[in-house]
Amino acid sequence: MNQTWDPWDDAEDSDDDAVGHGDLGALDFFAVDEQQPQADSYTESLAAQELEEETSPLFTVTNPSGSVAVTTAINGCVRHIELAPKVANMTERELAQEIRAIADLARLKALSVTHTFLVEGLRGSGYDASVMSASLTRGLGMPTPEQADEAAAQEFAHRYGRDPDW
Repeated sequence: MNQTWDPWDDAEDSDDDAVGHGDLGALDFFAVDEQQPQADSYTESLAAQELEEETSPLFTVTNPSGSVAVTTAINGCVRHIELAPKVANMTERELAQEIRAIADLARLKALSVTHTFLVEGLRGSGYDASVMSASLTRGLGMPTPEQADEAAAQEFAHRYGRDPDW
């Protein structure tokens, strides 16, 4: 017997190709389980996101011309951007700058509501509201509603102060 043995060769008496499930069939991680319906993780994540959007407060800021509106969640994350047809007259750079500016204002608006919620909630627990407000503003960058309104007024005056349509 002058045959060479290759470690990749199957043993001749092996029954790996049997029609039924063998002893090692349970280790086949790619096999479909007939008992369990197939879950679509993408659809499940979309459903969870839609449920979160329905229950989470949303905040929208629109530029004075109404061409760009950005909606954020209470944590400041952008949820939706709505563009009017007149943005087709803008360059890509102008549109990007406009979206960014409005998104920043929407984020500030959402965070200012979070700021108020936390300060009022902790005031009821006996914390000093002014100290808590200062800590949230300086430490976490959460503006007060007044600071968010002031930032919006400054941004609008800076960007649209010379615009006759504003």
